[in-house]
Amino acid sequence: MKLFAAVVLVTCALASVQGRTLQQAAAAPTTVAQALAQTPSLSTLNAAVQAAGIDIPADAAWTIFAPKNEAFSDDDIREETGLTAQQLLQPKNRQALTQLLQYHIVPSGALRAAQLQDGQQLTTALAGAAPLKVDIEDEKVEIEVPDAGNDDDGDDADVEQADITVGNSVIHIVDEVLIPASLRGSRQPARSG
Repeated sequence: MKLFAAVVLVTCALASVQGRTLQQAAAAPTTVAQALAQTPSLSTLNAAVQAAGIDIPADAAWTIFAPKNEAFSDDDIREETGLTAQQLLQPKNRQALTQLLQYHIVPSGALRAAQLQDGQQLTTALAGAAPLKVDIEDEKVEIEVPDAGNDDDGDDADVEQADITVGNSVIHIVDEVLIPASLRGSRQPARSG
Protein backbone atom coordinates (compact mmCIF):
# COMPACT_ATOMS: atom_id res chain seq x y z
CA MET A 1 0.00 0.00 0.00
CA LYS A 2 2.85 2.40 0.84
CA LEU A 3 4.45 1.63 -2.51
CA PHE A 4 1.16 2.40 -4.29
CA ALA A 5 0.86 5.74 -2.43
CA ALA A 6 4.43 6.66 -3.33
CA VAL A 7 3.83 5.85 -7.01
CA VAL A 8 0.66 7.97 -7.00
CA LEU A 9 2.52 10.91 -5.40
CA VAL A 10 5.39 10.72 -7.91
CA THR A 11 2.95 10.43 -10.81
CA CYS A 12 0.99 13.45 -9.59
CA ALA A 13 4.20 15.46 -9.12
CA LEU A 14 5.38 14.60 -12.64
CA ALA A 15 1.99 15.46 -14.10
CA SER A 16 2.08 18.80 -12.30
CA VAL A 17 5.57 19.62 -13.65
CA GLN A 18 4.59 18.54 -17.15
CA GLY A 19 1.44 20.66 -16.92
CA ARG A 20 3.50 23.73 -15.99
CA THR A 21 5.90 23.03 -18.85
CA LEU A 22 3.04 22.75 -21.31
CA GLN A 23 1.49 25.96 -19.98
CA GLN A 24 4.83 27.78 -20.28
CA ALA A 25 5.31 26.47 -23.81
CA ALA A 26 1.80 27.55 -24.74
CA ALA A 27 2.55 31.05 -23.41
CA ALA A 28 5.77 31.42 -25.42
CA PRO A 29 5.45 34.02 -28.18
CA THR A 30 5.10 32.67 -31.70
CA THR A 31 5.48 35.96 -33.59
CA VAL A 32 7.91 38.85 -33.36
CA ALA A 33 5.03 41.18 -32.47
CA GLN A 34 4.07 38.93 -29.55
CA ALA A 35 7.68 38.69 -28.38
CA LEU A 36 8.05 42.49 -28.38
CA ALA A 37 4.76 42.91 -26.52
CA GLN A 38 5.72 40.30 -23.89
CA THR A 39 9.30 41.48 -23.25
CA PRO A 40 9.42 44.36 -20.74
CA SER A 41 12.96 45.40 -21.75
CA LEU A 42 11.70 45.93 -25.33
CA SER A 43 8.58 47.97 -24.51
CA THR A 44 9.94 51.13 -26.15
CA LEU A 45 10.77 49.21 -29.31
CA ASN A 46 7.28 47.70 -29.23
CA ALA A 47 5.76 51.20 -28.93
CA ALA A 48 7.93 52.36 -31.85
CA VAL A 49 6.85 49.46 -34.07
CA GLN A 50 3.21 50.25 -33.28
CA ALA A 51 3.67 54.01 -33.82
CA ALA A 52 5.32 53.36 -37.19
CA GLY A 53 2.51 51.01 -38.18
CA ILE A 54 4.97 48.30 -39.13
CA ASP A 55 3.31 44.95 -39.73
CA ILE A 56 5.68 42.10 -38.98
CA PRO A 57 4.55 39.07 -40.99
CA ALA A 58 4.19 35.95 -38.84
CA ASP A 59 6.10 33.89 -41.42
CA ALA A 60 8.99 36.37 -41.78
CA ALA A 61 12.47 34.87 -41.51
CA TRP A 62 14.33 37.96 -40.37
CA THR A 63 17.29 38.85 -38.19
CA ILE A 64 16.26 41.68 -35.90
CA PHE A 65 18.62 43.79 -33.82
CA ALA A 66 16.29 44.94 -31.05
CA PRO A 67 17.44 47.93 -28.98
CA LYS A 68 16.56 47.62 -25.32
CA ASN A 69 14.65 50.42 -23.57
CA GLU A 70 17.78 52.13 -22.24
CA ALA A 71 19.12 52.50 -25.79
CA PHE A 72 16.20 54.75 -26.68
CA SER A 73 16.92 57.09 -23.76
CA ASP A 74 20.50 57.62 -24.94
CA ASP A 75 21.41 61.16 -26.03
CA ASP A 76 22.93 59.78 -29.24
CA ILE A 77 19.52 59.63 -30.91
CA ARG A 78 18.86 63.31 -30.23
CA GLU A 79 22.41 64.33 -31.11
CA GLU A 80 22.37 62.40 -34.40
CA THR A 81 18.80 63.05 -35.56
CA GLY A 82 17.71 66.17 -33.68
CA LEU A 83 14.81 64.17 -32.26
CA THR A 84 14.30 62.50 -28.91
CA ALA A 85 12.87 59.01 -28.76
CA GLN A 86 9.54 60.48 -27.61
CA GLN A 87 9.52 62.87 -30.58
CA LEU A 88 10.20 59.97 -32.96
CA LEU A 89 7.01 58.31 -31.71
CA GLN A 90 4.89 61.29 -32.80
CA PRO A 91 2.84 60.86 -36.00
CA LYS A 92 4.63 63.74 -37.77
CA ASN A 93 7.92 61.79 -37.48
CA ARG A 94 6.56 58.46 -38.68
CA GLN A 95 8.76 58.38 -41.79
CA ALA A 96 11.95 58.91 -39.76
CA LEU A 97 10.84 56.31 -37.22
CA THR A 98 10.10 53.79 -39.97
CA GLN A 99 13.56 54.33 -41.48
CA LEU A 100 15.17 53.91 -38.07
CA LEU A 101 13.32 50.63 -37.44
CA GLN A 102 13.99 49.26 -40.93
CA TYR A 103 17.70 49.73 -40.25
CA HIS A 104 17.44 47.14 -37.45
CA ILE A 105 15.98 44.42 -39.71
CA VAL A 106 17.99 42.06 -41.92
CA PRO A 107 15.27 40.51 -44.12
CA SER A 108 17.53 38.02 -45.94
CA GLY A 109 17.15 35.37 -43.26
CA ALA A 110 17.24 34.49 -39.59
CA LEU A 111 20.89 34.50 -38.56
CA ARG A 112 21.90 33.06 -35.22
CA ALA A 113 24.99 34.53 -33.53
CA ALA A 114 27.08 31.50 -34.49
CA GLN A 115 26.28 32.20 -38.16
CA LEU A 116 27.57 35.77 -38.01
CA GLN A 117 31.15 36.22 -39.22
CA ASP A 118 33.66 38.91 -38.43
CA GLY A 119 33.59 41.52 -41.19
CA GLN A 120 30.28 40.27 -42.59
CA GLN A 121 28.09 42.90 -44.25
CA LEU A 122 24.37 42.80 -43.48
CA THR A 123 21.94 44.48 -45.86
CA THR A 124 19.01 45.93 -43.93
CA ALA A 125 15.38 46.50 -44.85
CA LEU A 126 16.11 50.21 -45.30
CA ALA A 127 16.45 50.61 -49.06
CA GLY A 128 19.67 52.27 -50.15
CA ALA A 129 21.23 52.27 -46.68
CA ALA A 130 24.83 51.25 -46.14
CA PRO A 131 25.00 47.69 -44.80
CA LEU A 132 25.72 47.00 -41.16
CA LYS A 133 29.03 45.34 -40.38
CA VAL A 134 29.62 42.49 -37.93
CA ASP A 135 32.61 42.81 -35.61
CA ILE A 136 33.44 39.79 -33.46
CA GLU A 137 36.12 40.11 -30.83
CA ASP A 138 36.66 37.73 -27.91
CA GLU A 139 33.45 35.93 -28.92
CA LYS A 140 31.42 39.13 -28.40
CA VAL A 141 29.30 40.28 -31.31
CA GLU A 142 29.11 43.95 -32.16
CA ILE A 143 27.06 45.49 -34.95
CA GLU A 144 28.69 48.52 -36.54
CA VAL A 145 27.09 51.35 -38.48
CA PRO A 146 29.49 52.49 -41.20
CA ASP A 147 30.97 55.96 -41.02
CA ALA A 148 28.28 58.44 -41.97
CA GLY A 149 30.79 60.87 -43.45
CA ASN A 150 31.15 62.91 -40.29
CA ASP A 151 33.99 63.17 -37.81
CA ASP A 152 33.16 60.06 -35.80
CA ASP A 153 33.93 56.47 -36.68
CA GLY A 154 30.31 55.41 -36.92
CA ASP A 155 28.24 53.84 -34.19
CA ASP A 156 28.01 50.35 -32.88
CA ALA A 157 25.79 48.19 -30.75
CA ASP A 158 26.84 45.27 -28.60
CA VAL A 159 24.66 42.18 -28.76
CA GLU A 160 23.69 41.66 -25.13
CA GLN A 161 21.29 38.76 -25.59
CA ALA A 162 21.52 36.65 -28.73
CA ASP A 163 19.47 34.02 -30.49
CA ILE A 164 15.93 34.64 -29.31
CA THR A 165 14.06 32.49 -31.81
CA VAL A 166 10.50 33.60 -32.49
CA GLY A 167 8.68 31.84 -35.29
CA ASN A 168 11.05 31.90 -38.27
CA SER A 169 12.95 34.97 -37.05
CA VAL A 170 15.85 35.54 -34.67
CA ILE A 171 16.05 38.53 -32.34
CA HIS A 172 19.32 39.83 -30.90
CA ILE A 173 18.90 42.41 -28.12
CA VAL A 174 21.40 45.26 -28.52
CA ASP A 175 22.49 48.10 -26.26
CA GLU A 176 22.30 50.94 -28.81
CA VAL A 177 19.93 52.25 -31.47
CA LEU A 178 21.48 51.90 -34.94
CA ILE A 179 21.07 55.23 -36.75
CA PRO A 180 21.27 55.19 -40.56
CA ALA A 181 23.07 57.93 -42.48
CA SER A 182 19.73 59.11 -43.91
CA LEU A 183 18.72 60.31 -40.44
CA ARG A 184 22.07 61.69 -39.29
CA GLY A 185 22.13 65.45 -39.20
CA SER A 186 18.82 65.56 -41.07
CA ARG A 187 17.36 67.85 -38.45
CA GLN A 188 18.72 70.60 -36.29
CA PRO A 189 19.21 69.49 -32.69
CA ALA A 190 16.72 70.87 -30.22
CA ARG A 191 18.19 73.84 -28.39
CA SER A 192 18.22 73.90 -24.64
CA GLY A 193 16.90 77.05 -23.02
